[in-house]
Formats: sequence, structure tokens, C-alpha cells
Amino acid sequence: MKTSLAKLCALTLLTALLSCKPQVSEKPKQEIPHYLRKDNFSVLRVLIMNEDNQVLMINDQGFWGMPWVNLTKRQFLKEGIDSMAIEHGITISNIELKGQFIFKYDYKPNITFRNYYVAQYQSGEIKIPKNNLESKFENVEWVDIPTAIERNGNDGMKKIVRQIFNYPDQIWGASFMVSHTDDDHPTKMVEDFYPLFSATDVSNSNEE
Repeated sequence: MKTSLAKLCALTLLTALLSCKPQVSEKPKQEIPHYLRKDNFSVLRVLIMNEDNQVLMINDQGFWGMPWVNLTKRQFLKEGIDSMAIEHGITISNIELKGQFIFKYDYKPNITFRNYYVAQYQSGEIKIPKNNLESKFENVEWVDIPTAIERNGNDGMKKIVRQIFNYPDQIWGASFMVSHTDDDHPTKMVEDFYPLFSATDVSNSNEE
């Protein structure tokens, strides 16, 4: 009887030990620079306007552009845009979609979906965001619209921003092919601008 009881206890203990899984702490996922990514992802760029009709621009290692966020985290669109604004020391309002564009590359397998928005500066004092894995920010400033268009460091971005400011009542689509030569990324438009729908249609739809 004692032998059977001992065997039963040993069997119970062995079963319990086998059912216990060692706790392995999950390693946090490492961020991957966008230029090394092989999957498709979205980039949100925001044309932030102040009360003087100036546009916020940021310099990243000599490259000027509008503030952006690579939407690779678990965020809604507005969460990503709001967090980007906070990193620049400000809050924004009246965020409106102005274009959805596709950038394809002849030197890597993925594409990027690039949404462009216009938003209004609300409050705060602009500041240079903290550097991250792929950016070293040097300056941030308000500039007039013609300067904002011409200062863009990429031909595709320059065309997009000009189109948005010249025709603000439409939401635009287009496609671009990006090449890589030395430190430059020449960009060619492969599908010309086409209207997706008008901003008025979107506003009326939101009110219904």
C-alpha cells in the first residue's frame, strides 16, 4: 500500500513538472530602419499650417521635408499623427487627408503607402525632435508656402506638395518609382495625379 502511494505521489509530481513551462521573457522587437524593411508599410506626412499661413518643415541630416511618422507601431492614424506633433512640441487640429500615394523602389522588394494630410497648428512652441534609429534632426522652422514646395529634398515630395497647395479641394492619388544612386534617390512619377474624391464629398460624408 505504501509502495503504491509512493508511486502515485511520484507520478503526480512528475506530471506537474512536465506540465510546467519555463518562463521565458519576451525580447522586445527591435526597430528596423525603413530603408531596410522588406514589408510594405505606411508613411504619414503632415503639412502643418500656422495662423500666418506658414508651413512647418524639419531638416533631417540636410534633407528638408514636412514632419512625418512611419506607421509601424500599433497605432491608429490619428494616434500616430498626434504623437508626431507632440515630438515637435506642438498640438494640431483639423487634420484632413489630401492624398494617398504609392512609392515603389527599383532596389528593394517593398512599396510604401504615403498619406499626406493638412493640419492646423493649435498650440505649443516648436522644437527639434529627439533623434531616432534612422534620423538625426538638425533644425525645424516655419516657412512660406513657395519655400516649403521648393525646399523639399525629393522630386516626388515636391510635386505632391505643389499639387496639394495648388488644388486643395481634391484628394489626390499618384504613383512614383524611386531609384538609388550614391546618396541620392531620384524619383520618377509613373502614374500622374488623379482625383480620388473631393474634400467636399468627404466633409459631407462625415456630417451624415
